[in-house]
Amino acid sequence: MLVLWIVLSVLAALVLVLFVGGSMIQKEHSATCTIEVPAPPEQVFTAITDWKSLMTWNKQVTAVSELPGGGGWVETMGSMKITLRVEKSEASKLLVVRIADEGLPFGGTWTHRLERTSQGTKLVSTEDGFIKPAPFRFIAHFFLGYHKTLTDYQKALAVKFGSQAQPVNS
Repeated sequence: MLVLWIVLSVLAALVLVLFVGGSMIQKEHSATCTIEVPAPPEQVFTAITDWKSLMTWNKQVTAVSELPGGGGWVETMGSMKITLRVEKSEASKLLVVRIADEGLPFGGTWTHRLERTSQGTKLVSTEDGFIKPAPFRFIAHFFLGYHKTLTDYQKALAVKFGSQAQPVNS
């Protein structure tokens, strides 16, 4: 019986830490990753705006469908569906995409800036996001980090172009 009380107390303490600790962390965050991709900006821009081929290089995406009327798409990642809308697009220079689903526990924008370099393209991706539930904020802040999704995305994009380049977080 004592063991049960100890286990329940530890679980209660963990839940308390997740909720109280998470509530002390800001909902909003910003994370930026930069990578150099060995391809011209036109090709990199095409890759990040061609929603239909996302699954061929971004292995986290298991399905993609275009929104009716265009202007965005729905990504399926595991059991989660994320609706994304293009807010701004300047060919080969800039792409701003917003999570357009208010029902998700997170949201925000991804801004991709592309710059031609002697080696190909410098891609600077910034996530300006928010996380609603306090326990998710705690886990993101202390365990996953805010750069993880951006880093995974940029690594996968580099591999698409035959590179093992690593993103630099800032």
